Amino acid sequence: MKFKVEGTEWMEHFESLNDDERKVLLALSNDQYLWRTPEGITKATGLSDQQRDEIMKGLLEKNLVQPTISNDQRLLYGLKDRVSASKRRLR
Repeated sequence: MKFKVEGTEWMEHFESLNDDERKVLLALSNDQYLWRTPEGITKATGLSDQQRDEIMKGLLEKNLVQPTISNDQRLLYGLKDRVSASKRRLR
């Protein structure tokens, strides 16, 4: 599994993040995926759905992740700096 760790904004906050937040952000850093489903995050981290949802809420408040809705109306999450950079490249 490959991760895009260098140059990601969340690494600046690494020391202030707890282990579960780090697990989620590492799952979102996997370069196989720009966007992850909540289920994919749960599978990659081993967290329960409730734990994942609480962590995602906190990461959203810290402005480190961004949600979106897929074409088939599924909730997806991405690292804010990665998905923002992707949108800039598409313009």
